[in-house]
Amino acid sequence: FLHCYLSLVAKDATGLATTLLSKFKRRLTDLAGGLSKTRAQELGELQAVAIKQHLTSNSLARKLQATKHTIRLSPYAHELLLLYLHNNPGMMQLAALVNQYLAFDVTKAATHEDAGAGEEGPDGEEGA
Repeated sequence: FLHCYLSLVAKDATGLATTLLSKFKRRLTDLAGGLSKTRAQELGELQAVAIKQHLTSNSLARKLQATKHTIRLSPYAHELLLLYLHNNPGMMQLAALVNQYLAFDVTKAATHEDAGAGEEGPDGEEGA
């Protein structure tokens, strides 16, 4: 969301950015049970980023643009995300933002068989 907002500001689409923020501000504040001081401060800082020049002068905008966030996903969830982004032509800009600002830690999903491997069964045999 934050990167979508900043991307709109960077493209001089301030009206769209403002609309996006006002439309989703309530959802952002409702996450995690309400508006925390930190989240309120970040939203206030984000609202202050209204023109392209603010992207370099605002500390939050600079921090967000310099950070690549790591997201842990199962292989299945990662594949679903990639399929969704690639199969929907309208998602190309979002795919570019995802590629630029997110890193995926695709973890091997533990299967029932993996969970039992290496453990001793009741008769003392491994993997029983």
